[in-house]
Amino acid sequence: MKWRSVLVIIIVFISSVTAFAQESVLSNLSELKGVSTVYISKSMLSTMKGRSFNNLNIGNIAGKLNNLEILNIDNNSSVRRARIQLKTLNKDKSLEVIMKMKDDDDMTTIYGERKGGNYTKVVMVVDEGDEITIINMSGQIKLDQISNLTR
Repeated sequence: MKWRSVLVIIIVFISSVTAFAQESVLSNLSELKGVSTVYISKSMLSTMKGRSFNNLNIGNIAGKLNNLEILNIDNNSSVRRARIQLKTLNKDKSLEVIMKMKDDDDMTTIYGERKGGNYTKVVMVVDEGDEITIINMSGQIKLDQISNLTR
């Protein structure tokens, strides 16, 4: 019985460290020069059903999200630093690569953390060479809703 309790405590600790590491990377990026950020709470998202924001069709999933954060990095030195920091985003392999797409110099990667049948965290990274956009969402998101985000 004691070992089971210890195991549960270790699992909870590791899960919280993983979430903290991801949030830490995004928080550090928001402090770089030339970074614009937008944070939208659950309350505000509830008013956005059926709308698009920044070429992102969030109307279909707005009611399923707890929050949405968008970072846009367009300063050359900050873009270089962001690429280095983004390599550590999934260092612990807690995020699954849902989709990866390359078009000329543009690279889009969508990461997700799955719990049960839904994703509880989705991070979309769009690297356009001279600019990087990161969209961070948390909530109860289905895979088909993720595929409809950019339509």
